[in-house]
Amino acid sequence: MSERVMSAAGGPDVAFNPVSSAAGPVSSATDAVFSASDGRLPPPRPVLIRGAEFHGLLVTHGEVRVDGRVHGEILSADILEIGESGEVEASIEADVVVVAGTFRGEIRAHHRVELRATARVQGSIETPRLVLEEGSVLNGRCRAGSAPIAAAATAEKASKTGGSSS
Repeated sequence: MSERVMSAAGGPDVAFNPVSSAAGPVSSATDAVFSASDGRLPPPRPVLIRGAEFHGLLVTHGEVRVDGRVHGEILSADILEIGESGEVEASIEADVVVVAGTFRGEIRAHHRVELRATARVQGSIETPRLVLEEGSVLNGRCRAGSAPIAAAATAEKASKTGGSSS
């Protein structure tokens, strides 16, 4: 199994060993266009494309979009988006988590969690701010409205795994 090193910004930030990558190399294309005037975040660049699968610890620095499958743990010091085709079974700790696909596990966000209309979430969410679009599904436990979770915790975990926080 070969190791590929790349980041959402195209630089060497994220190391991962793909289990399969039927769809080819990691792409910077996104499948949705968001407008700043509608209050949504601009789309992050993908780190895992549709058809690709990853198992293990994924540490990211910068905006990331997952359109493939992830099983394990994700630590992000920025925005993590699970696209409509994304299927994630993991423990996530990030500043902002946006779910448009399928998620099972635990989400711990420092600032906000957004569940888009196509989101299917089963598990627990802990965040100061929760945004649910009509049509989204959340089955599980939710704790929202508390003070932001210390961003230092994610930075500390990232530094222990060899990454650097920015």
